Formats: sequence, structure tokens, C-alpha cells
Amino acid sequence: MEMGVVITLALVALWSYRLVKSVSAFAAGSTAAFGLVNAGAVLGCAAMLVTAFDVSRDTSLAVSGEAQRQRRAGRPRRVTVVLSRRLA
Repeated sequence: MEMGVVITLALVALWSYRLVKSVSAFAAGSTAAFGLVNAGAVLGCAAMLVTAFDVSRDTSLAVSGEAQRQRRAGRPRRVTVVLSRRLA
């Protein structure tokens, strides 16, 4: 779906250049550049969404069972203990 939006934005940017070119070449170029940058931003957003989805599905990145049990029991992790000792 995002690719459809990106293609549509790029085509509209190029069409607006053609439409405005007869009035002002600078305005036409500026409008087309803005539209193409916008399409690139939407493409970057789509790439980040796909990456976030892939990361959310990767079970190797999940917290291990022992760490989850310690968190539920209210025991602090070692890193927290070491940092609190240094600050005290």
C-alpha cells in the first residue's frame, strides 16, 4: 500500500511540474522537488514500518525467561545494582 502512495506522489509531483511549467519554471521545479522529497519521506517511513514489524516478530530479540521472572519478582537487574552502588 505504501508503495502505491509513493508512486502516486511521484507521479503527481511530475504532473504538477508539467502543469505549472507554463506559468513559472522556478515554481514548477520547486513544486516538483517538494513532491519528490515528500515521496522519498513516505518511502523512508514505509521502510521503517517494515523494519519495526520484522523486529517485533524476531523471537531472538525477546527477553529471556529468567530475566522476565526476575522483573516480575521485583528483583533489580545487575546493571541497576552496580549503577546504584556507584551513585551512592
